[in-house]
Amino acid sequence: MNITIYVLLLAVAAASSVYGQSPGMTQTTEGQNDTSCVRGTCSCCESCLTWNIVEQLFTEKSKRVEMENTIKEMKSAISALETQMSTEKKFRCEAGQLGKHANHAPSWPLIQTVTFKIAFQEKPTVTYGLYLLDATYTANVRVVTEVKNVTNAGFQVVLKTWADSTMFGARVSWMACGR
Repeated sequence: MNITIYVLLLAVAAASSVYGQSPGMTQTTEGQNDTSCVRGTCSCCESCLTWNIVEQLFTEKSKRVEMENTIKEMKSAISALETQMSTEKKFRCEAGQLGKHANHAPSWPLIQTVTFKIAFQEKPTVTYGLYLLDATYTANVRVVTEVKNVTNAGFQVVLKTWADSTMFGARVSWMACGR
């Protein structure tokens, strides 16, 4: 609310006081002043109503100013967080699959190198899992999968068997995440 409205309300209060009765006093039916009317505490006269409205407006103004200050503080905090997020390194993930599979048992171990499409700024965390295993049913199945030499540019996956295992195929699914 702007200052013009406050001035107008004060003028109305003053006019009520001059042409009616003074704030804090009400006219009784006998023409006597009632001293029990204290400015703004009753609703028995126009003057008290006017003062009550003016006091409420000033109270609302202080609440509004307080809320505006709180909003300014929140906007400042949001701006600081946005700045912090834009300057931090971006977290991202890259994923893929590798391995081999053939009708005739290929030779093991298989060592494959993965090169990231975009190098990470730091060494990422690599998670992997064996998702295909094709082995003969006439022998034991022994397989090891390992991730080695992880750098910000890539890593190596090793698939190997031992003893009498005959494996036709093995595939690994992987995901690298970091900054």
